[in-house]
Amino acid sequence: MNTCSRNFVQALFSLSVAIAATTLPAYAQSKHQVAPGETLYGLSRRYGVSMDRLREANPGLTAESLKAGMQIAIPTATPAAGTPAATPAAAGTPAAGRQQMAPDTRQKAEPRKHKVKRKETLYGIARQYGLTVDELLAANPSVDTTRTKLKKGIELTIPEPRRQAAAVAKVRRLTVVLPLLEESVAGRRCIEFYRGMLMAIDQMRDEMQGEMVITTLNEPASGASMSHLKEQVEKSAPDVVIGPLYPGHFETVRGWVAARSKTDWLIPFSSKYPSVASQPRTILLNAPDEYKGQMAADLFVQHFRQARIVFLHEQGGDEVLFTSGLRNRLVAAGMEVADLPVGYTRDDMQKAVAAKGLTLFVPDASTNAVATKLLDQMAHVSAPNAHSRVALAGYSRWNDADSGVRSLLTRPATDVYLCMPYFHDAGSPQGARFTSDYYGWFRQSAAEGGQYAAMGHDAMLAYFGQTQRHQVGTLPVFSRIAEGGGRVNSTFVLLQFTPQGTIQQIALTNR
Repeated sequence: MNTCSRNFVQALFSLSVAIAATTLPAYAQSKHQVAPGETLYGLSRRYGVSMDRLREANPGLTAESLKAGMQIAIPTATPAAGTPAATPAAAGTPAAGRQQMAPDTRQKAEPRKHKVKRKETLYGIARQYGLTVDELLAANPSVDTTRTKLKKGIELTIPEPRRQAAAVAKVRRLTVVLPLLEESVAGRRCIEFYRGMLMAIDQMRDEMQGEMVITTLNEPASGASMSHLKEQVEKSAPDVVIGPLYPGHFETVRGWVAARSKTDWLIPFSSKYPSVASQPRTILLNAPDEYKGQMAADLFVQHFRQARIVFLHEQGGDEVLFTSGLRNRLVAAGMEVADLPVGYTRDDMQKAVAAKGLTLFVPDASTNAVATKLLDQMAHVSAPNAHSRVALAGYSRWNDADSGVRSLLTRPATDVYLCMPYFHDAGSPQGARFTSDYYGWFRQSAAEGGQYAAMGHDAMLAYFGQTQRHQVGTLPVFSRIAEGGGRVNSTFVLLQFTPQGTIQQIALTNR
């Protein structure tokens, strides 16, 4: 993890993020001349409007097209004539929030001043005076938000803190427990997921009434105790806990959630939590293998109805639950199914090819070694005539940047179908816009094509039941698996990689 990323993440642990959301009427507009180094995200934070609202006020504006010297329209916090008054939404940033403001008819005193001392930060000064960073910036528009440190000796205006509105809006509290400080592939993916969450929350504030408070806690290494986090979780009083990454910490989090009867628990990565069947407030973004097998069967019946499905059994196969559920449902649907035992050879595969139609090979293991072996073998397994063809089914991990398999999928010898619970197409219009917005927020390109950031983004939209207007990839649908049971993501995709080098999402199901 580079220094910039580490500083950004460490800053997140020093505070709880409060993001107020309110539906706004038509707003008057002011103008802003873009200064060198300013970003769309920085302007969004300074003026307390979402990036979407800035774009709506400036058609064609993107994070990349924003240039120094441009004049852009800023929807202001003052309603246009003839519209009812409303409180502006918060800036939706990782470091600050905004609360609703009650009317104050008292005579205003002269604002206080603060002379910046060495090493002081905007956040530290705002906290000292009971303000948000956005309130402090609004009173000091000349402050350069592109700098990470304030210049010693400058004088800041300290406004009066905003007062809580008489009518208190709904407060939603999220507690995130992920290894955001871990210097590993898993840690970096968790950072991407979390950043995507923040972007979705910023977008949703125009549609959701109330305030959202996020508490971020660093998950320790797998096998390490999390008892030191218990008090912080209790203080955060979460409506939903998001995490952890490591299955070894599931029981600890389960205890935290069980102590609060109305707290949801969203597990974002692992599918290895069988107790979801008996815990109604548990939600799995990655459905258990047996349910994925059932969802895959629906797609196979729909798209490969006349195919022969050949299951390839590997020593210690890690996808046995998935393939067992798939096989059982295909047999029940009357499809042709065959098996090759552990130790099968390339000749065995060739003999299993049907004389007519598609033969689809499905391994019960998803390891890189199995993927590499089969992608090589498929180059030598041929269709016996023009009326038949062969293909291989695989798993989402084959498409991961660090798998060593993705490059082999560029032009495979035969069609390859990956079974995936989520897919984000970075080349689609919504994918390109998300990539642009991500860069505008973090001044970094999203890793791995933005797959994990997009997943975090769409998981938040799905959890809060928001419209599909902002979705980036295949929007998760959380379906209850049984009466009294929890919910799992029932969205499933088959991603087709062809010998011609094309990639196509051929199917999507929501059971």
